[in-house]
Amino acid sequence: MIDRVFPIVITLLAAVLWGGPAMTQKPVEKSLTEWVNQLGSKHHGPRQEAYRTLLRERSPRTVGLLGRQIESFEASSQQTACNLLRGFPFDDTRQLYKQLLAAKDPFLRLVSAARLWSAAKKDAVRKRLLQVLVTALAELPDGRKLSAVHACSKVVGEAVLAEMRRWLKPKLSVHIVTGVLRELLRRERGASIATSAAVKSLLTSKEDRVLAVAHTYLLRQDAKHEKQLGDLSQKEPAMFWTIRDLLPSEGHFSDAIVAVIVAALLAPRSDRDVNQLAQLLQANASMQLGAALRTLIGHDKEDIRAAALKQLSTLRGGLKTKDLQDLLRSEAVVARLVAADTMRRRDDNSGLEVVLQAVPKAAKHRAEAARVLSRFRSRKAMPVLLDLLDDADEQVRVAAWGGVMGTMKSLFPYRRFNFRNAGYNPRANSRAGGIELMRSWWAGVK
Repeated sequence: MIDRVFPIVITLLAAVLWGGPAMTQKPVEKSLTEWVNQLGSKHHGPRQEAYRTLLRERSPRTVGLLGRQIESFEASSQQTACNLLRGFPFDDTRQLYKQLLAAKDPFLRLVSAARLWSAAKKDAVRKRLLQVLVTALAELPDGRKLSAVHACSKVVGEAVLAEMRRWLKPKLSVHIVTGVLRELLRRERGASIATSAAVKSLLTSKEDRVLAVAHTYLLRQDAKHEKQLGDLSQKEPAMFWTIRDLLPSEGHFSDAIVAVIVAALLAPRSDRDVNQLAQLLQANASMQLGAALRTLIGHDKEDIRAAALKQLSTLRGGLKTKDLQDLLRSEAVVARLVAADTMRRRDDNSGLEVVLQAVPKAAKHRAEAARVLSRFRSRKAMPVLLDLLDDADEQVRVAAWGGVMGTMKSLFPYRRFNFRNAGYNPRANSRAGGIELMRSWWAGVK
């Protein structure tokens, strides 16, 4: 008996001492209280983890726990907690919002007043809440002003707008000035006399970007501000990205505004800037756009050169026949791809061989090479496209798959290929069977 029991005892003892399988336990899950405590963390990662967990659970107890702690949280945690409360049914949070109307922190008072105001039915109640909100706006430190503006975005009231206008002082940071003016433009549905009067005080600022923001707002009512804005943008082309959202969106741009946008285009931060600004200028100033893009073809960065070429190829007369012939001989893969694709759109398929030769050397441009090759709808392209179906890059596979389907449908319009049941998915890990079927189909029809 002892001989049989002794090994069992030893096994259990080992499990206790060394954590073996006999005594394995699941880790203890955090309680709601612990998650709410973690929501008050100074660190973004743990704070967001708590936010996601509490939002997923949506336990009514969370609201009560927050009511006992939210006022002791730092600003970032208070903001996250307010975002969390928005995800709960209003009836679960109403009492907490009423409690926070007396909070010491003006941001908490403002959020609570704004959410109670939106739910209030009686004018008298809304009037009292509006006064709480306006008082809180007046007490906010600069660092919380923009968050507060967004928190009360649905509140309508001249008193709120007037308080926001009072913030517009020459020493206020440019990102706050820009955010406040953007919100005032939205709420007032354009420039107003009252806000214009407040903005004029910004013209004494010693910071160029604040001056640019002020001139951008004021030019809506007085065109004389365009010259000052143009001068500032020439001095600092990146200024455009500060004022972009404040520019008038209706009608055609004036010459001065076009100059501001062109200045930004000639000093792009990335290829994305080139694409965005080209679209902005295409309807307003195609000649200036073409000249700027031609300048960017000589840019130091390949991605910017490539973006400029692609945008230039979409302009009428942007790339002439001689330009395209020169680009076909370029050392840059993207230049050759753009030239061949542009010529194809002009019913000239002589660039196909150049694209076929470019594919093995396309490196990070393989997906674009596959897309350009696909558009030729050529028998010569099919073997290369079939090879690209197993490329290591998913984007390349997606482009090649589109090319295979499009080319086969184009070459054999009367054949019914069941691509849906072909067994190939460019996003799947297992692709060999589908590729083999594609090769069989091609061998049978070519």
